[in-house]
Amino acid sequence: MELRYLFCKGELQLSLGTKIKTEARTRAATLRGAINEAIDEIKSEKKLERKLAILEQLDIFLKSFINKKHKAYESLGTRHFTPKQGEVSQEKTKPKITTLSVLYIQFETEKVATEWGHKAKEDYYTAFKALIDLVGDVVPAKVNNALANKYSQGLLTYPQRRAVGPNAKLSLKELTKRNSPTISARTAKNHFTRMNVFFNWLAQRKYIKANPLSGLSPKGKKTSTKKQPFNQDDLKLIFSQPLFKEKKYKCEWQYWLPILALYTGARLEELAQLSASDVKQEDTIYYLHIHSEENNQLKNENSARKIPLHCEVISLGFLDYLATRQGQQLFQLNKVSGKYGKNVTKWFTQFKQRLGFGPSKVFHSFRHTFRDLAVESGIPSEHIKALLGHTQGDVTHGIYGSGFSLRVLNASLQKIEVRNFCMNL
Repeated sequence: MELRYLFCKGELQLSLGTKIKTEARTRAATLRGAINEAIDEIKSEKKLERKLAILEQLDIFLKSFINKKHKAYESLGTRHFTPKQGEVSQEKTKPKITTLSVLYIQFETEKVATEWGHKAKEDYYTAFKALIDLVGDVVPAKVNNALANKYSQGLLTYPQRRAVGPNAKLSLKELTKRNSPTISARTAKNHFTRMNVFFNWLAQRKYIKANPLSGLSPKGKKTSTKKQPFNQDDLKLIFSQPLFKEKKYKCEWQYWLPILALYTGARLEELAQLSASDVKQEDTIYYLHIHSEENNQLKNENSARKIPLHCEVISLGFLDYLATRQGQQLFQLNKVSGKYGKNVTKWFTQFKQRLGFGPSKVFHSFRHTFRDLAVESGIPSEHIKALLGHTQGDVTHGIYGSGFSLRVLNASLQKIEVRNFCMNL
């Protein structure tokens, strides 16, 4: 209702262009996602021109999505109206689709509706903000070879945490003078790769003749530190702390998340986003259901899996803890920047630094440790990949296989004897 004033009609009718129920459901879900995403974006904007630009891009997307043979789609159309209180209107004319930022809305809307999860959306938008910071919000045609080179090289000196805290109020030139820490070469290349996809999209839509970024990926020196697993001494040090030995913690997740990461090899966000209902039982086997349903996110489609719970996790009282969280999130964590694990990362970084660990040992190291322990326990590599959510590289398991049964994976996982490496648990 709060956005009704933007539209010239009270409801939107769309033909899905198919009589096949399964296809109709898929198309409907895609349309709902695009429409809901646009509405959320409009609600978050104060400037009238930005609201109208988002609405116009949704209009374009819907026209391209609906089968042209069906004439059920009519333009959303906007009313002639005065801005609501709190909105800013700088022009009375309808915004033109010219600049990178306006076109990016259309690009983002299409990708969210067809491909991206929440993390991909955030990563691409972060990369896009860096692009605008370096080249300006210009029309696509102005990004010539010289400007593209400037962007590529500028990424190598682009400051960390550009839009956070005091940095957000300073210009790039001021941050450079202060010798602010820069993003890693790997992050610079990731930003470039994402914007290369955007410019390929612009070329495909005929907004530009060719992608000016092609072949210009930044060639900076690698600065990222390879993440290493925790070794036996590391595990003994970590799990001998009062947090684990005496259960002296402020939040239950500080105790359970490192243990679950070690015993399952799951990624932090996969664990942090779990609901109590995602811990299930099949026959006598308890397991974690890693999925992308409802509000859960996955790194990729291969990440969806069932991970049996190790008997040692159960003996530590995990099922008793689970009973206290029925009908709720498994852990009392709130999303920060779209991730449940943000505060966990912040806490664990401080925790491990107090113990003297360097940058190569992080929360993700538990995943590497699990893999090493699984190998040492003689677990078949195909089972390890299934437990970790990795792609099966061979034809038999990668194409024709339907996955291993929970019983088979459980038998393999129980071979890992973690307590031999951390006696204090």
